[in-house]
Amino acid sequence: MTGSDTPRLPLELIPLILNRADKTAQARMALVSRTWHDLLIKNLYARMHISNGGQLDILLTTLIIRPERFAWVKEVDFDIINWNPRALGQIHTILTVCRPERVMFASTEPGDESHFGWDNGRLLLNVVRDDLEGGLSAVVDTLCWQYALKTTHVLGLGWQFFNRKPNFPCLRMAAGTSRELLPSSRSRWWQRPPVVYVRLKLYGPSVHVVLLYLSKCIRFLDVAFCGSQLTLPRWSNLMPKRLLRYVLLFWNEEWQTEWQEALSKYNGGGVLEIWAKTRDTSKAEIVADLARASKKFDEVSCRLLVSSFLDVKEHPLSELK
Repeated sequence: MTGSDTPRLPLELIPLILNRADKTAQARMALVSRTWHDLLIKNLYARMHISNGGQLDILLTTLIIRPERFAWVKEVDFDIINWNPRALGQIHTILTVCRPERVMFASTEPGDESHFGWDNGRLLLNVVRDDLEGGLSAVVDTLCWQYALKTTHVLGLGWQFFNRKPNFPCLRMAAGTSRELLPSSRSRWWQRPPVVYVRLKLYGPSVHVVLLYLSKCIRFLDVAFCGSQLTLPRWSNLMPKRLLRYVLLFWNEEWQTEWQEALSKYNGGGVLEIWAKTRDTSKAEIVADLARASKKFDEVSCRLLVSSFLDVKEHPLSELK
């Protein structure tokens, strides 16, 4: 067999094979030849994890020298650390010029689950600590405004989010707690169309007022009542496909009258599910029976809550028509 008869692997398959190697191996393979370099170089920029200022310096220096590579950056993970002002400026440059499809900041501290970022339409603002170190709160501003037009989900509204709110014209879902939402009740940005799905945790005896003025366009409402009495939105538009999932974490028998009053003022229709742990199933049945007696819902049922609000899985918005 001559050399010309030797089977040759199609060039388009080579990157698929080489990409199975880790980043370190790919960086070494890119030095093998000009062909391999050209096949691998874009992938080396596509997904990155940056944990210190030195890495940022190298990346920005390279991007400035070769500006065509800004467009190659697709996904970036940053550690939440006390970034210095120079590094923060470089992070802003990456966000605004590269516009990654996914960018995430996560804490490296043991027990700290803080993370925030943007991931293909989902703005994630789950921050455990009261404040962010090193000026990262300004990075949150940049994320919100940079991706406002593409954001469909805002999840975990985080530290004083209401102070840095742009408009989200494509927003379909908002999730958070009363501690985050009540300060923004004046603007009520999360209560307006086109939001069709709201997922809340309500803390305290009087925060149920958050529900009263929810947009009538909402089709899915998940609420965990953590020491707050049950109530219903003041909807007057019947929507048979509407689904309300209420998680009963605490029930005071003295609230029965308030629940009946809320039922009497509700005219939104739909299906009501009462979720409760095994020890609270009898209380859940009381709540459900009162709802059935009101004849305000097409269907009322009780569901078992195994551990937490997370048992009530997020409803897939893809099912909305």
